[in-house]
Amino acid sequence: MKINRIIDLYKSKRMTQEELAEKSGISKTTISQILLGQSNPTVETIEKIADALSVPVSYFFDDEISQAVNNVTQTVHGNKNTLINIIIIY
Repeated sequence: MKINRIIDLYKSKRMTQEELAEKSGISKTTISQILLGQSNPTVETIEKIADALSVPVSYFFDDEISQAVNNVTQTVHGNKNTLINIIIIY
């Protein structure tokens, strides 16, 4: 997962970490820990951040993996969490 993509995106939207936390429903402490690389986000957390920033989950992964996520999620709708877990392990 590319943490710098989260940072670049929330800053480009002129958001603070606190605003990102509020909009995503995730604590400011958790957001801070993720952005500092001190904590790995859960699938649900990644989804909440993506929703708060109005991007697909795949935006936060390498381009090659991002394309794979897009392709598979277009095909497999019910198993998104399983797919993301597989990609995070990869």
